[in-house]
Amino acid sequence: MTGIIIFPQKAISTLFNMTRSSTYLDDFEELKKENIELKNEISKLKIQIADYDLLKSENKLYKEKNNIDSEFKNYNIITAEIISFSPNNFERVYTINKGSNDGIKEKMTVITKDGLVGYISKVSNNTSNITSIIDASTLFSVRNVNTKDLFVASGMMSLMDDQELMGKEIPFDSSFSSGDIIETSGVGSLYPKGIVVGKIKSINMDKNPLEATAIIESMVDFNKIEIVAVIIKEEV
Repeated sequence: MTGIIIFPQKAISTLFNMTRSSTYLDDFEELKKENIELKNEISKLKIQIADYDLLKSENKLYKEKNNIDSEFKNYNIITAEIISFSPNNFERVYTINKGSNDGIKEKMTVITKDGLVGYISKVSNNTSNITSIIDASTLFSVRNVNTKDLFVASGMMSLMDDQELMGKEIPFDSSFSSGDIIETSGVGSLYPKGIVVGKIKSINMDKNPLEATAIIESMVDFNKIEIVAVIIKEEV
């Protein structure tokens, strides 16, 4: 009798190994399938999270726009988003996503619901630059809401990081107090009257009345601006 004789024990071992290999292959294919399904689920979740974040961001911007609209009902405004800014020791300039195509012009006033941001200093077709009130180049007329005194607010390099301005040319008989609210005076052609600038943080009444100064803390958090409004014209 010819042929290969396989002893029962060896046959069982061979069969077991073949069965085990087949099981491993089945398990491997099943794991591959599950892995693909998990990756697909993760991709779907990432898309859902991205959609949620976008919706949340849009909702926040929408609420911010409504807050500005409610705060400044007497103004015709265009809302815009901050898309970049230049935080350095010499200037605080922000760029918005609106320009001349949207009706923006140089020297227009820029605000948030919290108060004055600055003015439009450069315009292109679709973007514009804002020079903020804390920029070292700024100088404009303000008044103390409580005392009605007029004086000058000035940006300074030493105060930019703290988001503050220097108050100068304070009347010698004024009675400024810490916490007094400061607003634009309307004197000059840059800013309309009555927009909140900040509040008095400290006062330095020098022996020479002409040298009296005050530190004004801005109401706007310039590190967290996302949306602003550009005043097109004041309604009559």
